[in-house]
Amino acid sequence: LPIIWMWVNLAAFLISAIVVFGGGFKLANTSLIEKATANRLESIIANLADGVVVYDNNFKIIIFNNAAEEIFDIKKEEVVGANFGPERAGDHKYRLLTQVMFPSLAPAVSRLSEAGIYPKVIDISFPENDLRVSTDKLVNEHNQVVGFIKLVQDRTREVQLLRSKTEFITIAAHQLRTPLTAVNWIFEGFSTNKELLPEDKELANNGLAATRKLLKIVNDLLDVSKIEEGKFGYSFEQTDLIKFMTDVLTNAQAIAKEYGIKLYL
Repeated sequence: LPIIWMWVNLAAFLISAIVVFGGGFKLANTSLIEKATANRLESIIANLADGVVVYDNNFKIIIFNNAAEEIFDIKKEEVVGANFGPERAGDHKYRLLTQVMFPSLAPAVSRLSEAGIYPKVIDISFPENDLRVSTDKLVNEHNQVVGFIKLVQDRTREVQLLRSKTEFITIAAHQLRTPLTAVNWIFEGFSTNKELLPEDKELANNGLAATRKLLKIVNDLLDVSKIEEGKFGYSFEQTDLIKFMTDVLTNAQAIAKEYGIKLYL
């Protein structure tokens, strides 16, 4: 070729090469960013404190993170890619996982969210585990449901601590009530003693009122324990509202006097 055409072709070749290389570099860079983002997301899911179980519409498990392995005592290699149906509940090894995926098979379920509303939040109680499970839908760009994700929180230790607290309150209240009842009888005996001086009788009446108030607090603590256990029954009755308010103000008079406040009804 004439020298001029050689330079033209060379320039065209260089321009084409730059365009192709630039496009390829941009594509590779985009692919690298997407891969890095996917790896980071996978790392976050793998190291979440709550169990993560993701499955498609055919109940084939796609994601099973480290926390889920600990909660269900199953390795991800055993379940990822496998389909789980209700029949798996017959296998002791997979029973817990199957009951979480199909809560109707669980022994005790308490719903914390409205029916038909996602995410669905439920508490599932087992003889050895207490789990809180949140279920949400996975949708594609056409808003079609392609699967579900479950976040599983192991509340076993939390529930045990709550039970221990309730037991402690119950035992402490019972042990307080016995000596307080004895003290109440003593003050009641003093308050009815006609030989006491007026100032001593006033002290006895104040002690009796304070003891009765303490006994009421102890009984309230026992009622709280019953409420938490779901064993408390309410008893409704007619009440003299004026007397009730008078008692409230009488109990508050001591601290009101300390701050120089007068209370009126």
